[in-house]
Amino acid sequence: MPSQRLPFGAWLPDERSLANPGSLTAKNVVPNGDLFLPFYGLQTTSNTSLSAYARGAISVTDTAGNEYTYAGDATKLYSLSGTGWSDISRTSGAYTSGAQTVWDFAKFGDKVIATNSVDEVQIITMGGTSFSNLTGSPTKATSIAVVGDFVVLANTDDSDTTVRWSGFGDETAWTPSPTTQSDYQQIAGNYGSIVRIIGGDRGSVFFERGIVRMEREGPPTTFGFYPSERKRGAVSFGSVCDAGNVMFYISSDDIYIFDGEQSQNLGSGKVARWFFQDADPNYYYRMSSAADLTRSLVLWSYVGAGAQVPQPNKILVYHWPSGTFSVVELETNALHAYVASGYTLEGLDAITTSLDALTASLDDPVWSPGRINIGAFNSSNNSGVFEGTPLTAVLESKEFDAQPGRVAYVDQTRPIIEGPTSTITVEHGYRANQRDEVSYDASVSMNNDGAFDIRRSARFHRVRVTIAGGFEKAFGVDLRAKINGQR
Repeated sequence: MPSQRLPFGAWLPDERSLANPGSLTAKNVVPNGDLFLPFYGLQTTSNTSLSAYARGAISVTDTAGNEYTYAGDATKLYSLSGTGWSDISRTSGAYTSGAQTVWDFAKFGDKVIATNSVDEVQIITMGGTSFSNLTGSPTKATSIAVVGDFVVLANTDDSDTTVRWSGFGDETAWTPSPTTQSDYQQIAGNYGSIVRIIGGDRGSVFFERGIVRMEREGPPTTFGFYPSERKRGAVSFGSVCDAGNVMFYISSDDIYIFDGEQSQNLGSGKVARWFFQDADPNYYYRMSSAADLTRSLVLWSYVGAGAQVPQPNKILVYHWPSGTFSVVELETNALHAYVASGYTLEGLDAITTSLDALTASLDDPVWSPGRINIGAFNSSNNSGVFEGTPLTAVLESKEFDAQPGRVAYVDQTRPIIEGPTSTITVEHGYRANQRDEVSYDASVSMNNDGAFDIRRSARFHRVRVTIAGGFEKAFGVDLRAKINGQR
């Protein structure tokens, strides 16, 4: 009986099911070109939690090489000390974040500055005991970034289209002055409100319906503002992800990459339609994102179908070298780039008192200082990194017909999956015509020959593979089929 090879390929839910160029389902996996890799759950890095869900976080390193992580919720700012979160809020009282506000953080020298649009801008010297109001009376703002040697506030109390910047190299100078070069600009254009600003050698100001470049200029001006996108912007603060030389963002029509000059579509014809059907626009404000530069991944946490709203329950994953996607079902808040400060044996005791309960060996890099990963908070408000146990993966092949217009009999399938520790089950999907709903046979386990017995006659076939316990690489399935009436 002839065998048909069905590579999983890229996850393309927006494509047709029959003869899809890729796969129909890619859940709880990492996309990597024509392969899928395991996605690991959160390994807890704290034994204490925040008092409410995290609204932002940042990991930074000072000039002496010490790592620090800060986070904020509705009423407090925290630092991660060992494996515990310490309240280091200002001494003058709790913060009063709005229902949909977030904390935005920026590193400026050996200091961290934070803003939430409601309270006074906050500052702390790394390793300090508490945040305090930033001196110089800066306006309250939704977003903050460092552009060159200037601290820049965006969407300020002046207006939701205004940016203000500090004096050159001086985060405390906010009075407009040719001497300090501090000033402000209300950006003209029908772009809606500023959503977020991303810093660097120049700034990128993301609006609801536009993107404006903020570029350094000589006297008498300090910065010039130049539109890059006049109709397309970002749906929320957390939809914008800084990946160093480029930025990724979710707009109202697609997922994009922005190189500082122009945008390029990423999800059109692949996953964009699926995403906007799945994501709840009422809770875009709960979205967060982060880039894993080591693996060239971008992650967006969002509120999708099946969520206990407003808790984000899914993560859209994008691998930018190959342009491929996947989706992860996991409740997380405040995705952020995380730099580990390392663990002592006493610190590991705070994670668990049993070495056997650790999800990584003692020599694993997850416990080492300087380890760069993506951090997040779980729904219990504990922090972690994606180095835990592998999630149960689900991959579904394209739909195929062995010969157009003919019924085929499938008696066996063999997944092409590397990794000795995984437990694999298979469900065979079938239907008589494209208007029918797909039916699935009961899941089957591996036989003694390493294959899965199916025995199903139908016009259209597909295979759904569930992988528990982790794996190394998943490529596709071999399906043994013959046309009915043939030998």
